[in-house]
Amino acid sequence: MTSSILIIVISSVLLVYWFRYTCVLILGRNYCAEHALKVASTIRLNFPQAETTLQTERRAYALDSLCESLENDYRILTELLADAAGENSIERRFLTMDFKMMRIWYGLTKTSRNLPRSRNALMEMSSILGYFAAEIAQSGAF
Repeated sequence: MTSSILIIVISSVLLVYWFRYTCVLILGRNYCAEHALKVASTIRLNFPQAETTLQTERRAYALDSLCESLENDYRILTELLADAAGENSIERRFLTMDFKMMRIWYGLTKTSRNLPRSRNALMEMSSILGYFAAEIAQSGAF
């Protein structure tokens, strides 16, 4: 019984590690940031300013408003992706799950004691949105 629980726990940890590593690899690929910025400026998205805000802002409630704006950008980009790019690729599915996981992680770590972790979650959410925006631009919609 104990060995079965241990195997399940270790397998779960390895699965989460594999998933996170895969998402980092997807985001690490060179997507065209110029295209992502073009899409963001055309439809007035807020994710390009996230890095600047995260470096300068020290208050947790300001990060909450940034998270809300990233969620709004996510909603807009996923609707555009559904129209422009058609079916979901495996990369998009992974990054969609990762965005939702980072949103949950942000909610768990948004105390002042864990502010660096919540900043990292918001930064990754912003990177995912950049990837989605570049994918929209590459699909020819912009």
